[in-house]
Amino acid sequence: MNDSSTRDAILVAATDLFARQGVEATSIKAIGATAGVNPALIYYYFADKATLYDAVLDRMVRALPGRLADALEKVESPSEGLALVVRLQAEAFLAEPLLPRLLARELADHEASHATPLLREHAARLIGAMTRLITAGQASGEIRSDLDPTMLAISILSQVNWFCIAAPAIQTILSRPGVSHAPEAVRAFADHVVAFSSNGFMPTRGGG
Repeated sequence: MNDSSTRDAILVAATDLFARQGVEATSIKAIGATAGVNPALIYYYFADKATLYDAVLDRMVRALPGRLADALEKVESPSEGLALVVRLQAEAFLAEPLLPRLLARELADHEASHATPLLREHAARLIGAMTRLITAGQASGEIRSDLDPTMLAISILSQVNWFCIAAPAIQTILSRPGVSHAPEAVRAFADHVVAFSSNGFMPTRGGG
């Protein structure tokens, strides 16, 4: 392997292990074995395990919020934009199925301390873009005026994320192994979120 492919192999292996068993339970030796490289070689690319973990978070977290925020700038209506965010989020989680679990571990194990700079820079931009879109929808009468724009944005973003994180429990409860990991299941849930959320934020007749 060349330098680039070796580094990528290390990142892929570390992502898998960090997401499945946590940072503390993952050793450099295990990452090397999973990546198929000498563990000592990892230190050529990363100063220590903490630096490697930061690189994993950067690789997994950085691009998604920006892509979603960019997409919102091209929509013609708030409801169209919110639906687009949900469906793009679902596709991103299908492309990177370990991302929801990695984020959940970061929140549970570290209270987002490692991801804080990334969240401030990128996720905050997405929440801001969604909030502005919702506020515009409230001004035009497309979205209920009694809803808090930030809370609505967080609610919409949380649903597909939770579905993917809770996949093992969902498939056990439903007695349908693998159903929540299947692309058609994730996309169907995204469609449900769009319909459910739209019915919740649309103004009722005679009300605001």
